[in-house]
Amino acid sequence: MMEPLKFKPVRIGTIWGSEEWILSAMEGRQTVCLCGEDKGLELSALVAKYEDRLVGKRVWKKFGKRFPLLVKYINSRQQLSVQVHPGEEMADRKGLPNGKTEMWYVLQAEEDSELLLGFSKKFSKKEFAQIVSNSIQEKDVLKGEKTLEDVLNRFCPKRGDWYFIPAGTVHSIGAGTRILEIQQPSDRIC
Repeated sequence: MMEPLKFKPVRIGTIWGSEEWILSAMEGRQTVCLCGEDKGLELSALVAKYEDRLVGKRVWKKFGKRFPLLVKYINSRQQLSVQVHPGEEMADRKGLPNGKTEMWYVLQAEEDSELLLGFSKKFSKKEFAQIVSNSIQEKDVLKGEKTLEDVLNRFCPKRGDWYFIPAGTVHSIGAGTRILEIQQPSDRIC
């Protein structure tokens, strides 16, 4: 039986807050083992060294040396931009190893914080084009016109809530939210 492993997180400053990549084998942003005989080894080196003893037989068979998860701690002090991540088909067309499906576990949320997930209704192509156009203009110019943020479902997160965000789902994390994000290993948006 292997000893538990502890990793040094990769800290990333952002304009909206901060991220700590707690468990990452992403090139250039790998977490490093902090203990035992493997101290100083990056996660990808540990996967290569221990193979299925680290990740399990089924995971090893499917992914080999590529670690299949990226785990982040997200501290949003400001609203994040509205995003959508590629699914498997689009990732394949773009030459990426996989899409980006996420799961959020809410660690802390201020009383007025929000999560925006998915559209609140269907739109024609023309309506959607107008909404996107509105979203890139200055708010004071719009005079009541709807933007992307206006047409997304709003959720009031509470500590202990979790949210599944399949690839292709439009989403945003609001200010005052701290989240543990478990996702496919990708740092791409569409």
